[in-house]
Order: sequence, then C-alpha cells, then structure tokens
Amino acid sequence: SDVILKNGLLASLQVELDRFNRLGYLDASMKVTGDVIPINSANEIIIFRILQEFLSNVLKHARASKLFVHLEYNEKTLKISAKDDGVGFDTSAKTSSSGMETMKGRAELIDAEYSINSEIGKGTELTLRYTYSSP
Repeated sequence: SDVILKNGLLASLQVELDRFNRLGYLDASMKVTGDVIPINSANEIIIFRILQEFLSNVLKHARASKLFVHLEYNEKTLKISAKDDGVGFDTSAKTSSSGMETMKGRAELIDAEYSINSEIGKGTELTLRYTYSSP
C-alpha cells in the first residue's frame, strides 16, 4: 500500500509487469490512453489490488505467454482491461475461488463495474470501469 501511495497506480502496475518480464514468466505490456486523471489514493489501492489478484491468477493458472493491460482514461470513467492469452476457463463452472470473489467484492467497494470473461483455449479478460468520485 505504501508503494502505491508513493508511486501511484500506473507506476506500481508497471513495476509488476516489468517484474513478470524480467523473470521471464510471460510477455507483459501496458498501454495508457487519454489524459491521466488522479484517483483518490484509497480507491487507487483497491484498483491495484484487484489487478494484482488478476495478475496472480494469470501466473498461477493461465499458462499464458502474453498479458496486456489497457488503462483508458475518459472524462468520467477509467476503463481498465487486462487480458491474457492463456488456457481460459469455463466462467459458468462454480469454483471455490476466493480470488474471484475478492476481486468482485473490492470492485463493489468502490462502485466499479467488474466483469471476467473467459473461454476455454482463448484466455481471460478482466474489465473494470471506475467512475471518478466528485471532488
């Protein structure tokens, strides 16, 4: 949390992706579009934790060779998509995955729209849409 507070969401996320690349786990990249709009630090930490959980799941389960994260800053919302090219999974199958529930719960804490889409053999994509708080 201290690192995110100090460095911010983008830099903290880039550090994570750089680490994956350095360790040779997969080819991880990030794209940022739009004008970066500051987010309150408590929500920034929650967004980072959601992404961190997704990244952890990619490493543990996806057997992916590529990971792409896109942060799209719009006037009222930040849309984040994180996609891997891994083995995918059946989203209709009930699992005891607390990680999926944790991500969903965290998204609800900050009133963000959250979805996970996956298909066997076609990878997994997390989409998060966060509406900026009014100052």
